[in-house]
Amino acid sequence: MKPQLPSTSALQTFVVVAQSLNISAASKTLFLTQGAVSKQIKNLETQLDKPLFHREARGLRLTAAGHELLPIAQEVIKTLTAFVEPPSTTINHINLCAPGCTTSWVLSKIGTFNTEHADICVNLTSSYQHDDSKSLDDFDAKIVFGKALSSELYDYQCLFEECLIPVVSPVYLAAMSKPSPAPRVFLHAHSKKDDWARWQKKYGDGITGANTYFSTLEQVTQAALKGFGIGLCDCRLIQEELESQRLVIYSPETLLTGNEYYLMTEKVTSQPDKNQAIQQLWNILKTPSANQ
Repeated sequence: MKPQLPSTSALQTFVVVAQSLNISAASKTLFLTQGAVSKQIKNLETQLDKPLFHREARGLRLTAAGHELLPIAQEVIKTLTAFVEPPSTTINHINLCAPGCTTSWVLSKIGTFNTEHADICVNLTSSYQHDDSKSLDDFDAKIVFGKALSSELYDYQCLFEECLIPVVSPVYLAAMSKPSPAPRVFLHAHSKKDDWARWQKKYGDGITGANTYFSTLEQVTQAALKGFGIGLCDCRLIQEELESQRLVIYSPETLLTGNEYYLMTEKVTSQPDKNQAIQQLWNILKTPSANQ
């Protein structure tokens, strides 16, 4: 008897939860209750007979099976979406893909764009990958990350240079100031393991602590917000969290990594009107906020 395959709804829920490692955030993205999201994940784990997440006091963490399933589920959703959605012939929208760690910043920029260009809709898709700069897939534009990117097929227009600063939650900072302080924990993204080493070499010789690793920069930010430790995050991408004081600066010293965020587009396009709209979006994306 053939095993029953997971539903696309369950796989989509799993992908969103895996990207944020936060049931509350996933429920808002999926327009479901937290209970419904948790139930779908639990049912999927039961169906697969494998735990997909470690459930810890301060949040979720992917298991080995979860890490294995994630790219498979993403590919299934992508393939089915391409099959059921017919190609659009209109030019009043932009399909934009961006890393999950940029979501808050991108949404504020899209708000500004919508105010100035109410006739153009920006459809935003968050990506688990931080540096997927080899192909546009089915998107009109992508925000990608790297150093001196170039290609014969694509243009990479610089948005801003990465500038990292150590941040913590106010609760964690207070706990570190007590007579019996909380242990110092440095939060790392797997793709950027050397950032903390570079910062410490430049500013923090003698500062020691434990290390915790995450799959993405978005997860590092979420971990810092939950009080897991000290995150080394991009100044521009966490501006909203700093303004709301959900995160505070642990040390004012910043690190320029030499990497940059780019808007990736096709060099040759058959839709000049859409290309013009994308350029207008780029102008807004690359403009610093008034308080940056």
